Amino acid sequence: MDVLSNLVKGNFIVRNVCLLLLPVLLMIASCGGGGGSAKDDGDVAGPDNGRSDDTQCELDSLTQDMYLSTSYDCSQTSNDSLLGTWIVTSEYKLVSSATEKNKKSRFTISVTEIDGDELNAFVCNPEVSKRNIRFSSADNVLSFFDYNAQANIELDIISNKRMTGKHLSGGDTVASVQKSKITALKIMDTSSEIGKLNLSYTYDESEFSGNNLNLLCFLQDDGSSQNPGLATQLQGSHFEYIASFNNNDSNEQLMSSVFISDNEAQPASVGLFLTDSKKKIQGRWNTLVDYQDQSILKTSITAEVTDDYSLKNHARLSLQLDL
Repeated sequence: MDVLSNLVKGNFIVRNVCLLLLPVLLMIASCGGGGGSAKDDGDVAGPDNGRSDDTQCELDSLTQDMYLSTSYDCSQTSNDSLLGTWIVTSEYKLVSSATEKNKKSRFTISVTEIDGDELNAFVCNPEVSKRNIRFSSADNVLSFFDYNAQANIELDIISNKRMTGKHLSGGDTVASVQKSKITALKIMDTSSEIGKLNLSYTYDESEFSGNNLNLLCFLQDDGSSQNPGLATQLQGSHFEYIASFNNNDSNEQLMSSVFISDNEAQPASVGLFLTDSKKKIQGRWNTLVDYQDQSILKTSITAEVTDDYSLKNHARLSLQLDL
């Protein structure tokens, strides 16, 4: 009986010790055991990208296609506010009575603070009245007109560094959206310069020459555009930008575009429009263009153009995009 009594007492003590140790064992298990990590596959967790997960950023970017949002997912930016420089990537097919567009594109938006919660989004648009979009930091949506697509865009603000959306059917151009997917990612926390332009031109009796002019924004696309009533289709790459500079103590803005056709028999077209002085130089038949996509962050363009309608109007430009 003494042996049996001792066994019973021993079992009681062991059982109570196990119950006392159970919470400790569970805590150790939840922390990944006694020393190893729960995940050790060599991946490096990237910055918060505004989604529910973290992007794995082993390299500078996940992809090297300038028209894919994943090429900018690893940008080291803050999620504290919407302020900064954004890159917007899209793929769309739009049809209207004027044209049918099937393109991939990217362009920048600069978000700055106006007063309190009021913000301003600066977008590339030849119409000055449509370049500055006022909205509130409390808004969940940013809407503006995509001049290149000729359709309105509506972006849902997912976080302070990510927006998603699409083109909308209807509007002034009565566009019908067949396909549209848009992602906007903040790539810089400041609205700093995105590149430099060297420019010289002769227009009538006036001349201008300046270096390191500040680029305010750019738009770049690749794809096709066709008038439904015509057999001719424009297929190629398009680059457009706005630069600001001082010309004879007067602030001037330049809106310029370069189009390179996939058809080598079709000449490149170059256009320059000075917003304030209303000067325009545009040519297709007397142009020389060197257009290089060096990487998702760098693009260089050199061009020389003589106006098709006034041979005495001439311009040279050299541009370096550096995001």
